[in-house]
Amino acid sequence: MTIQDLGNIGELIAAIATVATLVYLALQIRANTVAVRSESRGRIHTQSQTMGSVIGGSPQAADVFARGLADFDSLEPTEQMQFQFLFAMIESQADLSYHNFQLGLGGADWMEAMTAGVLELFETPGGARYWKLNGSKASPEFQNFVNQKLARTRKLHSAA
Repeated sequence: MTIQDLGNIGELIAAIATVATLVYLALQIRANTVAVRSESRGRIHTQSQTMGSVIGGSPQAADVFARGLADFDSLEPTEQMQFQFLFAMIESQADLSYHNFQLGLGGADWMEAMTAGVLELFETPGGARYWKLNGSKASPEFQNFVNQKLARTRKLHSAA
């Protein structure tokens, strides 16, 4: 066996090792992506549970939230502030869901399910008022998403 033959064998071994390394890295990246998606969904579900606990766990908070959705201006100033904080929790969760979707961490069906209920809240008188007062604080991408969805819904309602 010549030195050239040994060099060729070395190159072959190096090529096989490179392919094996690339396969290993691809598997690690895939596993990491699954873990990130799972952690992201878990965080969003935790936020949903927190919102449910805050609003559902307090008759006073539930009352303020329900009255605020119906007529924001009928609330006392402290209740308006409370309503806005409660609504901000919901809006923040929807914004996070949308952001994760944009990063490829969830499918379109999942993102639509996570934001559908929030968009319905934005269509209430109090939700529309909240969005008018605070929508500019959301990420620009989420603002565009909400505004497009609301415009589409208004167009459907006016056509009916």
